[in-house]
Amino acid sequence: MMELLSTSGIFTATAAKGSGGSGDVVYGLTTACYFLVGRCNLSPVVPYLVSPHIVSSFFGMSDWFRKEPAVAGGSLFELAHGCSLQEMASKDAAFSSLLNDSMASDSQLFLEGNCSD
Repeated sequence: MMELLSTSGIFTATAAKGSGGSGDVVYGLTTACYFLVGRCNLSPVVPYLVSPHIVSSFFGMSDWFRKEPAVAGGSLFELAHGCSLQEMASKDAAFSSLLNDSMASDSQLFLEGNCSD
C-alpha cells in the first residue's frame, strides 16, 4: 500500500541509509500529505470527496460544460441527483454525516488560520 501511495505522490520513498541493499525503504511526507496529519488535518473531508454521491456528480461534467448556464440547471450535484446537497443530506443520514464532518473540518481550518507552523 505504501509503495502505491508513494508512486502516486502522497508519500516519498527513499532507500534506507545503511540498509546494505536489503531493500529497506524510508517513507516521508509530501506537501499533499501534510493536509492529512497535524493540527490542520483535512482527513474528514476525504470520505466526503470520495463518497458515491460526490463522485457520481462528476460523470456528467462534460455535458454540463457544453450547456448554456440557464439550461445547465445549477451545480453538477443537482444535475446528477435532481436535488441540492442540503436536500440530499435531509434524505440520507449517512451523507448528512459526511457533509457535516467535512464542513466542520473545513471551518476549523479556516478559523485556525495559518497552518504552516
